[in-house]
Amino acid sequence: MRPFGATWSFLPRGALVLSALFVLQSALPSYGEPADSVDTPEHLCDVLAASPLDKTRPAGIPGVETGKIEAAKAIPACRDALARHPNDPRIALQLARALYKDSSSDSLDEAVKLYRQSAEAGSALGMNNLGVMYEFGDGATLNRAEALKWFRKAADAGLPMAMRNLGNKYETGSGVDTSEAEAVRWYRKAAEGADPTARRYLGVFYEEGQAGLEKDDKEAARLFKLAADQGDAVAQARLARFYETGRGGLAKNEAEAVRYYKLAVDQDDPMAQNNLGLMFASGRGGLPKDDKAAARLYKLAADQGDVTARNNLAIFYEAGRGGLPKDDKAAARYYKLAADQGNVSALASLAHFYEDGRGELTKDQTMAARLYKLAADQGDAEAQNNLGAMYATGRGVDKDEEQAVRLFRLAADQGDVHAQFNLALAYEGGHGVTRSVKEALRWYRKAAETGYAEAKKKLAELH
Repeated sequence: MRPFGATWSFLPRGALVLSALFVLQSALPSYGEPADSVDTPEHLCDVLAASPLDKTRPAGIPGVETGKIEAAKAIPACRDALARHPNDPRIALQLARALYKDSSSDSLDEAVKLYRQSAEAGSALGMNNLGVMYEFGDGATLNRAEALKWFRKAADAGLPMAMRNLGNKYETGSGVDTSEAEAVRWYRKAAEGADPTARRYLGVFYEEGQAGLEKDDKEAARLFKLAADQGDAVAQARLARFYETGRGGLAKNEAEAVRYYKLAVDQDDPMAQNNLGLMFASGRGGLPKDDKAAARLYKLAADQGDVTARNNLAIFYEAGRGGLPKDDKAAARYYKLAADQGNVSALASLAHFYEDGRGELTKDQTMAARLYKLAADQGDAEAQNNLGAMYATGRGVDKDEEQAVRLFRLAADQGDVHAQFNLALAYEGGHGVTRSVKEALRWYRKAAETGYAEAKKKLAELH
């Protein structure tokens, strides 16, 4: 069984960019008068389909997120309102939002026309949303160049969201030559305009030293904090990790980490689900030690494809922790899912299962050796030791004692007690290395210092 909690779940930034980039919003300027009566179609349209970000929506109208629009109610109300105010871009946008939520082919076709109407009337958000439709081919022929044109128009009109979308197109090369410098320039403009996603993107660049920016944890923390306090779930999860580890000039504060993880978990962020699960599993941040809560969170994150959560859930199934049954088959399935995503720990654990024929996997030494090698090549000490043992005995690979010693040494230098013991055995017996009792004793002592009983016995035998 592999230790868990040593690796963090980082959501692949590129995937987030592509899925969350072109968000339809409708904070449009209104060219019509707000309705005075609660009985009018205009008022119903505002209540049912106004954007929360629309600063021109009538007072007392909170707005509705696109995903929460009740299209069956909003569409007829907004049609009646638009019939009364055919040139009001706010009403046109609200009808377009409702049609977009409906998402039928005819509705998307009509939404494109309405977005174009508002865009041509000068609405920056109409321009942005029309760009979205071209970017993904919703209600319009997919046309990345046309999307670029409308995003640029909206960005030039001062819309931060469009600046971020334009930056993403430069980052990904969608309809334009890839340019990290241009991506950063537009993300920075969007961030200065308080766009939370752009702030988070820049924060990731500074954290990881990407897009030509020097690593700067303090700047990353600052940007994550701004975005997190605007409700960006991914920024909340990343800021929580900074508080947990005391990075970016932030004092280590596990309670604050838990607070931000919980905020992100409330928005179903998989990285936060996994990392809050780790906090429950270890009882940190003022949380009670609660394996059941950890298992529940790992499952939520694993079901969203989080690679580290899949590995952690496999560990729980292997051990029968968190109220889960001890289930090698389920453990093997989650180890395989995580291994297929490149998780090093899962690769080594899956190799164990193939080596022993566990979890209804056919015993396969060659497959075990291949998986150990994938993990060993990425520096995993346990995999290096286990692959070394396979070379030492000729299981799954041709016997090669020198290669075994090389791998034992790599793992031993990382503190792996089993590798230290195996390296001592090699020196004692002259297997793959010149025999040296002195070196054998040195490595036995290192292993014995950790309490390893077999190493203590060997020391007693050689003295």
